[in-house]
Amino acid sequence: CAAERALAIRARDRLIVLLNSGRVSYTTHGYDRMKKPRLLIRLSVDGVPVRDVLVREGLARRWDVKRRPWC
Repeated sequence: CAAERALAIRARDRLIVLLNSGRVSYTTHGYDRMKKPRLLIRLSVDGVPVRDVLVREGLARRWDVKRRPWC
């Protein structure tokens, strides 16, 4: 829906600002094997987890293994 698309654009733009605002680091966090094997990482900027910022600002949700639409 249009609202979900607009939120995705806001989240993308915020992520760009975060990544350009300080020292970026990451740690590996295992593998996701649900559909395709892929490495999972935890991304931080100046030691602050990016996921926490995006969740706090309403631009992301914590993963709970169930897909939930935004609309």
